[in-house]
Amino acid sequence: MEHEGRAIRGVRLALLSNIAGVVLQTLIMAVLARLVTAVDYGLLAGALVVMRLAQHLLSSGPERAVLLLSEPSSQLLSAAFWALTATGTAGALLIAAGAGLAAVAGVDASYAATVAALAPLLPLTTASVVLRVALRRHFAFGRLGLADIGAQLIGGGLVAVAVIAGAPGVTALVVGQLATSLLQTMLYAAFALGGGYVSLTRLPAQWWPLLRPMLTASLSISRTSFLEVLHSQLPAALIGALLGRSPLGLYNRATALVQVPIEVVVTSVTRVRIGTIVLLREDMIALRAACHELIEMVAALALPLCCGAAVAAPVLTATVLGPDWLAAVPAVRWTVAFVTFSVLLHVVGTINEGLLRLDERFRLQVVAIIASTAGLVLGTLAGGLTGALAGLTASWALFLALHLRLAARSLRLPIAGLLAKLLPGTVAGIGCAIAAEAVLILLAGQPEPIRLAAAILICAAVTVATYTIFFRSLWRQLLRYVGVGDR
Repeated sequence: MEHEGRAIRGVRLALLSNIAGVVLQTLIMAVLARLVTAVDYGLLAGALVVMRLAQHLLSSGPERAVLLLSEPSSQLLSAAFWALTATGTAGALLIAAGAGLAAVAGVDASYAATVAALAPLLPLTTASVVLRVALRRHFAFGRLGLADIGAQLIGGGLVAVAVIAGAPGVTALVVGQLATSLLQTMLYAAFALGGGYVSLTRLPAQWWPLLRPMLTASLSISRTSFLEVLHSQLPAALIGALLGRSPLGLYNRATALVQVPIEVVVTSVTRVRIGTIVLLREDMIALRAACHELIEMVAALALPLCCGAAVAAPVLTATVLGPDWLAAVPAVRWTVAFVTFSVLLHVVGTINEGLLRLDERFRLQVVAIIASTAGLVLGTLAGGLTGALAGLTASWALFLALHLRLAARSLRLPIAGLLAKLLPGTVAGIGCAIAAEAVLILLAGQPEPIRLAAAILICAAVTVATYTIFFRSLWRQLLRYVGVGDR
């Protein structure tokens, strides 16, 4: 019960801080969209494909391995911090050198220079792994959120200042990325060290015997984790390669507009709840209940958001990005479609990871990459950017079905039992879509921000009414997570 209470408080803090971060990020996005072109965003997105692959290759496996340990020692955490920081520094030097060689070999010079300029992101990412895990293990999600929000604010502000001062758009975006990551790591360190959650000076006499079990677990997790990030970066890589920078820039802003905010809300729950799944692995009845609750809650949060965003895509795009970005509306709608499947997949994948179904997840990830590649290529050839995203959506739907089948088998449940937990969110989502469409029609001719605000309000009202009238137990649980009804 004590862990349950801490988990609920952790979700609450993560959810509230991440919502504040989404609001801030949207405001920053609205400013930058009027200063930076789609081509600049496309160049940055293409370079970030390389960096994201390297970041996840070196950091995701170790982070999950340490997080899944029951009681990591202070010596292990200290040794892991310095080993990861050194590995990230070496990786950054290799990336910078490789970008230089690629430019000499004939790769686009601006692309190679952007990749080289982003190389310092790698050691900053690996250095933050142990710090972030220490904060998560102590349920310091408020501090994690504060670090993220503060870093976004400074990074976005520096981009705007740099553009106004006359710097090229992509240069300003690179400065913002580096500043955000640097400040984030510094704040993680200040909170983790200041709170006494970790010490970086308690080094072991012998490193290898201490790090070897973590490294073994990291390699087991990393193979799937790397395929996951490869899967997530495939759209940007293939869209950029097949369609060019401008369509890639449109896709980049579409994902920033709808995918990132929705996934932030979802991970507020899952990154806390994976600890609960780990603790309950030996109690099948309690484990089933926890997994049912996780699926139902995430669907209840995400599906109304997705349905409302799909209907309001034109006014959302015009209000946040500006009228110059209306060409991104089809991309926004299709992005919402595949995000609907991806957030549900994230939840089911978290359950399978917590149940240690790593080999099965690896095989499913291979299938997903093949399906996504085929969907993106065939869709691009048939319908450009819109076709590519339609093909991507179909592949994510297939991937979700496979993961649901694995989770149902692991929990020894019929798959219909898991699908039933999507019902409240589905009902609320359909209601949001109908109500938002009606409001937008009624307010035709009004300024776009007013129409968007009205659509948001009606979606919120429909969602609350649906849960309070038809799904009262779910509504009470949601209230607990936001701090109402604790007593």
